[in-house]
Amino acid sequence: MQWLKKLFKAKEQPIQAVRYGLDNLDDDVIGYPPNPAGIPVVQTQTLVEKMSNDINILKTEIGVSNAEFNDLIYPCLINFIQFVDLLPASEYKHHATGGGLVYHSFDVAKRAVRASQHAQYPLGDGVVSDTQQSNMQWRVATVLCCLLHDGGKVITDLVVSDGDNSVDAIVWDAHSGQTLNEWAAEYQLDRYYVSWTKDRHQKHKNASIAMMQRLIPAATWSWIDSCFDGKAIHTAMLNAIAGTDTKHTLSRIITQCDADSVKHDMWHKSSHITREIKRTPLSELLADLIRHHVIKSEWLINKKNAKLWFVDEELFIVWDNAVDELVEEMNNAGYNIPEVPAVLARLMCEEAMAVEFKENEPYHDIYPEILGDAKKPVKLRCLHLRFAARFVPDIEKVYSLGQHKLKADKTESTSVEIPETEYVESREPVSQNKYKSRPTTDVQDEQLDAQKSHFETALTTVQRVVKLMAKTPANQTAPTPQTKRSNETSRSNFKSELARYIVAHFSFEIVNNCIALPSSKVNEVADSLVKANLNGISALNAMKLLRTDAEIQINE
Repeated sequence: MQWLKKLFKAKEQPIQAVRYGLDNLDDDVIGYPPNPAGIPVVQTQTLVEKMSNDINILKTEIGVSNAEFNDLIYPCLINFIQFVDLLPASEYKHHATGGGLVYHSFDVAKRAVRASQHAQYPLGDGVVSDTQQSNMQWRVATVLCCLLHDGGKVITDLVVSDGDNSVDAIVWDAHSGQTLNEWAAEYQLDRYYVSWTKDRHQKHKNASIAMMQRLIPAATWSWIDSCFDGKAIHTAMLNAIAGTDTKHTLSRIITQCDADSVKHDMWHKSSHITREIKRTPLSELLADLIRHHVIKSEWLINKKNAKLWFVDEELFIVWDNAVDELVEEMNNAGYNIPEVPAVLARLMCEEAMAVEFKENEPYHDIYPEILGDAKKPVKLRCLHLRFAARFVPDIEKVYSLGQHKLKADKTESTSVEIPETEYVESREPVSQNKYKSRPTTDVQDEQLDAQKSHFETALTTVQRVVKLMAKTPANQTAPTPQTKRSNETSRSNFKSELARYIVAHFSFEIVNNCIALPSSKVNEVADSLVKANLNGISALNAMKLLRTDAEIQINE
């Protein structure tokens, strides 16, 4: 049936694709994409005229000659406008209205051309003057990357059809080389409809590379490659779109300009090409603002006095420290929102942007290992943010900290008589020379047993030894003298200072000339490295070095 439907529609009166569709963009023409009305088909020339002001800004500020702009850059802009038509940039997030993708892309490109004028691009294999002669190509490459950075969404994130929900639906093939307007003209469609794919987060990047190669003409690529840094520029463009080299100047400009465009869109209730009203939940606005601060490197993660902490593979925000700044920015943008941190915290939980600790209690207490020590951990009162990738791009590249284990967290307990003044850590004043029976954990028992040996009786000694024997695996035997000598010989062969320190202070097996470090002991070894101040190592660096040293094998 589908091929028959296409056959009859294709045989109807031929329409000139370039002139097919509406010749205007009245403010009430385009409905919000989820609206059943769909998106109207508009003539390509009408879209180009609508974007003419942005095109002229790029022409003026890039700085190339009129001939170079018309021959090398203008064709890229027209190809992109024809390709994305009036598609939205996202389903519900930023620029989610008709024409949102073309508006957002040109907005990022305009921001980029200004940023590129003050950027210092990396030197190539030549001298400074060689790179300076390539500055124009670097600038054009940056603008084109910013324009096309989301082009892959048309391939991976959405499906365009005639709105027929049956198997006979006519679907636009974005790979065919046929523009949306030409496709609509072929089947004489007045409107087209957008549906969104599931699990599409960040999957558009590789597709954007393919679209960039397709939408940039061969003449433009040749012009870029012809300068001294040409090959380096081409490689940087591919890496920037794919997100594989985030530290490169070109990549940083794309990331920051994209974030600024998203933030600007977040503050405005009206759309871009039309004036349709957007209604965004307050939690979404706050989440976008947090993400903006992270992308701009204004809010750090897992650092002293940081607002964000990535602990045990979960993201937390020190909410009371962050709210004042968030509220101030929202108020400056014209929003009137509650200023009480607890009220906003509950709102974040109610709108599923955060995970509450328990009913009517939104805050979680965390104790990052890099703050304080095991005896005196530092507590942070935080909001647990749901879906860390929503707030931190490339969250998989952020190192997750562990946290101090509190004595109160232990479940198995016993009771032992100990002097409170010596062994009880409490914020409350304690009276001298009094004894108190209190529950302790097995770990505490071992520590206390060692400390109170001066008054330990024979019976308690036997009980302690039996308990420790019960914890020892039955198959664990002492190393033979031959094994011990073999291990000592292996230890003398280690080259890294880190490995030599570990074998000098700990007793771990040597397997295949590597220290077999159990994952349960990583925190203990890292703490020891910090306390020893080995080359001024920090807690975070200690954890990373332990996992990257070639002579250390961590057994999970």
